[in-house]
Amino acid sequence: MCRVRSLVLSALPLSLALVACDRGSSSSEARSDDSPPSSDTASDTKTATPTSDGPTVYLTLERGGLMVLRSGGFERVENSPISRMHDYPIKLPQGGFYTYANSMVRYDGTVTDLGVAKQTHVSRPHQLTDDGKLIASGTTSVGIHDGSRWETWDMKEVLTGVEVKNASVSSAALAPDGTLYVSLPRYLAVRSPDGQWKALEPPITGYHGGELAVGADGVALFSISGGVGKKSGTFTVSGDGFNKLSSSLLPDPFVVDGVVHSLSLDGKTVHRVVEGELETVHGHSGPGRLANLQLGADGKLYALAAERRQVMRIANGEATALPREPGALPFSLNDIHDNYDVDAAGRVWLRSAYGLHVIDDDAVINLLPGQGEPIPSLVERVVVSGSGPAALPEWTNSKLITRTGKVVGKDGTPAADVTIEVCSLLISKDSPHSSQTFRGKTPCATSDDVFGKLTTDAEGRFTVADTPRFGTISVAYLDGKSWNMFLTKHGLQSCSGTPGGGTCDVGTIELENR
Repeated sequence: MCRVRSLVLSALPLSLALVACDRGSSSSEARSDDSPPSSDTASDTKTATPTSDGPTVYLTLERGGLMVLRSGGFERVENSPISRMHDYPIKLPQGGFYTYANSMVRYDGTVTDLGVAKQTHVSRPHQLTDDGKLIASGTTSVGIHDGSRWETWDMKEVLTGVEVKNASVSSAALAPDGTLYVSLPRYLAVRSPDGQWKALEPPITGYHGGELAVGADGVALFSISGGVGKKSGTFTVSGDGFNKLSSSLLPDPFVVDGVVHSLSLDGKTVHRVVEGELETVHGHSGPGRLANLQLGADGKLYALAAERRQVMRIANGEATALPREPGALPFSLNDIHDNYDVDAAGRVWLRSAYGLHVIDDDAVINLLPGQGEPIPSLVERVVVSGSGPAALPEWTNSKLITRTGKVVGKDGTPAADVTIEVCSLLISKDSPHSSQTFRGKTPCATSDDVFGKLTTDAEGRFTVADTPRFGTISVAYLDGKSWNMFLTKHGLQSCSGTPGGGTCDVGTIELENR
């Protein structure tokens, strides 16, 4: 699923919107006589605890709740209706953001409820224009909020001869001349500045229309993600014409200084689109592929290099790996989450299955839930607001924990000299390891993080130090000729309450072949 991001930089001559960043105003008053939009009344304001957050960092938590970084650390925002962010918020230039919390809201120290037109509910923000218009979509609708009210359209009503099902709208973007583009599974819906709607059918039909971006020249970029047996492609759109680009791009473009940027489909090249043609910004020659390209508040491009467990900073065609030392991040490839952000100092704020990580050129700060900082649960989303914090509070790296356990035979007596490995290994119903029984090679051989290899002592016990509290931490053990995994109940959940530096007993493993 494509992510939706937006960042407008007040201190730099750059602006970013993953879906679009326009250079003009929309003609939101123009209406089609045969397809009138819905509109609501002026916005109501709901006030949470007033603050002057300014440039800072926000977190939402997997267990619900909004937190903000202040001089002493992260603090929970009391009385806030914002509990989760399922879609990436649209950020305000000076700090704060738009997001969905039962209705679309703006948070900048207070909560302003933008309201919605009941017949055309919108819940996903896509774009904030230079003149303050917010573009958002619902399952079959799209809307423009001009600062005082919504103007919304239902695709089922404005398009004739086109089947529009729930969850059809994936993206929307407003061009500088007021043209509104809406991405549908088989069509690109276009509303002209004079209010007329039409549905354009691209040359190929993919599984789903992807995210949209519109550059300062008014040319839209439209990607189609192919399903099984279907083609993929990326097109520029001008008027009624589609121009297929020479290479397919990932369906998550954004605009930097009026120019559309995106990653190639193979994750090896950063492109920009100039006059309808692709230009190379950076070619990735390292292992693996790049993903999740975005612009930092420092004006540089960033991308995840998951197989290296690093973030790449891209400037002047060159890439610098952060942290500089590979393996400095305490998580494996399986535990990297796609959400990260970058502040004006070039610090990367990245969440994983273990917690929150702050990365600069030379160091990594790991802020794990419950480890000295008031982050009560795993982080769902991290958002750098404005330029981000000028300085960090006095933090220390969170401590890891020790895992211990016991192995017994079929008769319940301690089993000595049993081979044990403890590693980070993701197992799901779709994984080749889902049977949890292996022959030959240890399952930890596929892990990026092996925390210990040992045998049980005379009492059947094993102890492995310096393991994370969170993440999919698995215990592999050799039972006869077969490897088995001791995972779900004990590896993932039971150690979450153990304090940093403490010891967690994961329980007793019962052998079947001894």
